[in-house]
Amino acid sequence: MSVVRHSIKNHVLAFALLTCASVLLPVGGGLFILHWHQTEARLNASIAATARITAANVVAAVAFEQPADATHILNTLHHDSLITSARILDTNGKLFAYFPNGPVPSSVELGEPANIEVNIENNDIFYGRLQITSNINRELTRTLLTWSAVYVAAFLLAGSL
Repeated sequence: MSVVRHSIKNHVLAFALLTCASVLLPVGGGLFILHWHQTEARLNASIAATARITAANVVAAVAFEQPADATHILNTLHHDSLITSARILDTNGKLFAYFPNGPVPSSVELGEPANIEVNIENNDIFYGRLQITSNINRELTRTLLTWSAVYVAAFLLAGSL
């Protein structure tokens, strides 16, 4: 019967690997969750600011019942890659203007939940609502992939030491 001898070097490497894993897993997980929530809050704040600015810009168009002008203003939202659609509803809840351009959306499409809803008002006179729908999941997925790559690289680096 032979006795298997493990060298001190292997013991030290195993200890170092376990130490790195025990530190990287909780710290990396915590940092990932923190970054995820910060990114989500930052994106929602950005979209909310865009909604407030857009609502302020469409007041005159809605007040003077100019849907073409309101649509023109909504079309400027195409520069924001996070915004998928926007709609203005008048005081009766009827569709007044819609982004992106195209055929008037069906009631099913209008039923999709808006991420941000802002009142269109001036001097406490209510003219309607601006609803913006966004796709922040795409950006959050990109964040997830980036952090995963960093996490794997950290483990590979720790394993190579």
